[in-house]
Amino acid sequence: MVSVVNTFISDVDVACGSRTLDAKSLLSVMSLDLRRELSVRIISDNIEEYTRFIEEMEDFK
Repeated sequence: MVSVVNTFISDVDVACGSRTLDAKSLLSVMSLDLRRELSVRIISDNIEEYTRFIEEMEDFK
């Protein structure tokens, strides 16, 4: 996932429970409990980037 979100210019966050971290940081993602459900979001005003993000994240469902 980290390599995919690093292709985006916009900020991307990953959340697990009450923790929200930078999804572009491998160390941040590795510090999460990956057995739990994660939420990933992009912070962008660019509709093309947002659309591509939604498409890319489908592979991780």
